[in-house]
Amino acid sequence: ARRTQEAEAALEAAAVAYGLAWTVLRPTMTYGCARDDNVTKIANTVRKLRCFPLVGRACGLRQPVHADDLAAACVAVLDNPLTFGKAYSASGGETLSYREIVVRVFHALDRMPVLVSLPEPVLRGMIALLRRLPRYRGLSPDMAKRMQRDLCFDHVDAATDFGYSPRPFRLDAEALGLVGPVTTCEDLSEVEFQRICGINQTGAFLGMKHVIPSMKRA
Repeated sequence: ARRTQEAEAALEAAAVAYGLAWTVLRPTMTYGCARDDNVTKIANTVRKLRCFPLVGRACGLRQPVHADDLAAACVAVLDNPLTFGKAYSASGGETLSYREIVVRVFHALDRMPVLVSLPEPVLRGMIALLRRLPRYRGLSPDMAKRMQRDLCFDHVDAATDFGYSPRPFRLDAEALGLVGPVTTCEDLSEVEFQRICGINQTGAFLGMKHVIPSMKRA
């Protein structure tokens, strides 16, 4: 938390120094596209071990937010002066326990949930041992403690200022990046091609649109 606060303070100071508008989004448990360190790690553990270790009942509450909703939020605040100089919680549209998240991952993988409840010291010790292996160095012993902790934040301000409306927590194999539609060039429609190009180019355009005037002033 301290590092995040310091980073936000540094961002605000740099923006003020260069005369730039700034908006901070604080996402909760991010998932989607199989590139996150949350749900994807749970899914990978389930696939490898066919079970998932938990601390006690793992009743800590979460609000998973899909990466697409975060991307939409970024676009929504870019040209909205009402959001400048503010920080917003970007939580998901559904609140559920860490345990329930794991259960839904099992279901998304079409597997019967197999949950192994362990005392916190035991799980922390297991994680510490796994961290000695290169592929598991990203694990943290604090993961065990956080399973019992509520990490929920209200996003009413974001909904009011820029219409933030995140989806409920829904998972399937495609959302986990395990499967997905494959379209060849000859089967891709022009409309779909333009949509993909638009996504890639709009972000760069909007960024330059807001940064170039400040660069000229500097």
